[in-house]
Amino acid sequence: MSDVAFEEVERVSQECADWLGLIPIERIETSGTVLARAQMIMHTLGIEGGDFHSDGVDENDLIIVATCAENGWPLTSNESVQNTKPANMKRYKIPAVCQLESVSVECGNFIDYLKATKEVFG
Repeated sequence: MSDVAFEEVERVSQECADWLGLIPIERIETSGTVLARAQMIMHTLGIEGGDFHSDGVDENDLIIVATCAENGWPLTSNESVQNTKPANMKRYKIPAVCQLESVSVECGNFIDYLKATKEVFG
């Protein structure tokens, strides 16, 4: 799991981050290759100079997606699938970015993942 992804989980739910800390999970730093892949995805989405759309992915999201793409890992997201993709690709959320032909990352739903673990959070 990328450090960036872990920090995102920690920001949203400390309890979930604590649980992740209990399981054997490798945390990896962001490499130059991952940053280059994230930059390529930004270019594909038409994001230039940090001009992210508030309805779409941000820089951390792209680093997480790029980490999964570089390592052949699936991604688990809490974002809903956009059944109709926005005309403005800057508004793509993580599942839509993962579906791009140039990205091609399997993207699952976080709630489905948690249900499969049978873990209960207070």
